[in-house]
Amino acid sequence: MIGYMSLFNIDWRNRKADIGGITIGREYQNLGLGLVSIDIVLKYIFNDLGLRKLFARYLESHLVTTARIIRKFGYKEEILFRDEVYKLGKYHNVIGASLLKRDFIPLEQ
Repeated sequence: MIGYMSLFNIDWRNRKADIGGITIGREYQNLGLGLVSIDIVLKYIFNDLGLRKLFARYLESHLVTTARIIRKFGYKEEILFRDEVYKLGKYHNVIGASLLKRDFIPLEQ
């Protein structure tokens, strides 16, 4: 397995869901596979599943990696969850960001 992503809390009525669990194995990192995978999955979610909004959460300390990557696709930060996650002996802030279908920026642009 190269990696995985998850789609959960799917709300068909309002056509929105949460996306997360974007993980790429160490041996496959820095090869561009993560970006290509995210692009393919987002196109599937918006075009084939017909969803219109996605919500993602990530640790504030991941601003250099996660935030930079998802901004590339058009995500906008919406909320800060203070002291949301306990990890490695301390609490961390989590940022919530959303992506509307109309704001989605595919890689080929």
